[in-house]
Amino acid sequence: ELSEFREGVEGNVAAIAAQRATPADIRQLKSLLKQAKKHMQKGIEAWEAFCQVDNRIHVAIARAAGNRVYEFVLRMVHDNIQQYYEAHPLRGQPFMQENYQDLCDIVTALEKQQATAVRSLMQSHVRRFNRYMNSQP
Repeated sequence: ELSEFREGVEGNVAAIAAQRATPADIRQLKSLLKQAKKHMQKGIEAWEAFCQVDNRIHVAIARAAGNRVYEFVLRMVHDNIQQYYEAHPLRGQPFMQENYQDLCDIVTALEKQQATAVRSLMQSHVRRFNRYMNSQP
């Protein structure tokens, strides 16, 4: 249920953010991407820090959409999603790299105001996470 919710809602929120994001929103997202990249480059020992920045990026996109309800709900989802990471250890450099690239592509499309593209990218990003979760024992 959470997977279905995230795929639909986060895709739509990202599309709205593509239409409403301010230059300050884009700067914040790019700053968060730099932080994520530093953690990714450190490897597995920075896994938790990488996940925390990933969550902050999702919430920042919701904030850029300019709807406090989306921001509140997605903050709640992402504040609690850590339990899934802990229950299903996806810790690995390939996963981190794939996830980081997704986030870069999402922010680029958002910056270019490509609402349809960013919706699709976000849905694919969430779908990939869900596949990893479902493939874990």
